[in-house]
Amino acid sequence: MKVTMKKERFTFVVDALLERQRKKLLPYNENGATVPQYLIPDEIRSNTHTLACFYFFLCIYMRGGIESHTAFRQLIKMWFKHPKFFDPKLASQIKESEITEVLKEYVGWDSKNAARFWSLNAKRLAKQWGSNPLELIKGLSDYNEAVRRIARKTTKQKNLDTKDDGFYGFQEKMVSMLLYFYDWEGWLPKFLYPSPADFHHYRLFIANEAIIVKTSNGNKIRYSKQISAVIRKGLLDYLKANTNTTTIELADALWLYSFSMCGNSPATITKVSIDTKELFRKAGIEEWWNFDGWINTRTKSLAKTCVVCVLGKTCKFGIPARSYYSRGIIELRPRPQIQYFPTQNEINNSPTETGEQLLLFKPDK
Repeated sequence: MKVTMKKERFTFVVDALLERQRKKLLPYNENGATVPQYLIPDEIRSNTHTLACFYFFLCIYMRGGIESHTAFRQLIKMWFKHPKFFDPKLASQIKESEITEVLKEYVGWDSKNAARFWSLNAKRLAKQWGSNPLELIKGLSDYNEAVRRIARKTTKQKNLDTKDDGFYGFQEKMVSMLLYFYDWEGWLPKFLYPSPADFHHYRLFIANEAIIVKTSNGNKIRYSKQISAVIRKGLLDYLKANTNTTTIELADALWLYSFSMCGNSPATITKVSIDTKELFRKAGIEEWWNFDGWINTRTKSLAKTCVVCVLGKTCKFGIPARSYYSRGIIELRPRPQIQYFPTQNEINNSPTETGEQLLLFKPDK
């Protein structure tokens, strides 16, 4: 795998989304375009230590495989019924098997691995950090130091100070995620750090060819640390060059745009998995769902997403979330060419200055 970045295109994508966010234009002016932190109730938010612990354990489910809002909602429900699981001192004394059963009940996905991480991290917080995850950012002034403190070390990376061994499930993305949550709450000292390079970052930058990934698999890219590393560098470089931009602002602009626009576009909908298609083919059964034909019937949904997208002229692919969350595959689905003719009212109410972008899906002559 070879991963490269087109700096001008990368900057264009970030600039375009930040401008829309600052002007509160589509989708940032919609009720549903909110980060999941707003779901946290006052019962958790009213106590700083309780909230810090909630975020810490929540990060176990921010690794991928489950949609963020879903993880927040389910763990909030779990907190109300089992608050002791979110107290490192108490959680460190709970049997791993009990944690597995509770996580299976409330979240379901990856409950066995998550329970193992939950138990081991609770014990480490209790033993090494006074059961207080806020100690992880005390006196912090550098992203590399944050990685050193928080990221789980490999056998070769370990040293005699076991306090620096890090936490299970935490690598660079999760370090950024925890810093982001604590920064969002106003707890983090001021220093530069990259926003969490997650699926929404991959989708935006790869679809708009700001990040080029060359593999032998064609349009199917498996998750790789190489991709994340290139994106993190691009984000840090952007923040260094644009000192008026914060990581919080940048992270929210990217995440919300992909979540609200790309996530609601028919171009990213997956009704039949690739595996199911293969079963149909081998069994000699005609596939019942034709994507190209189906999407031509969804012009109204496209008119609210892809057709009015500020990145419409550079976006080359529709990247579905299901393939990534279920199998770790970034599927590059060629952006569909459908015929769509907007009404004058749609043109007049488009967030674009002219109706030019509304004709993006008209086939080339």
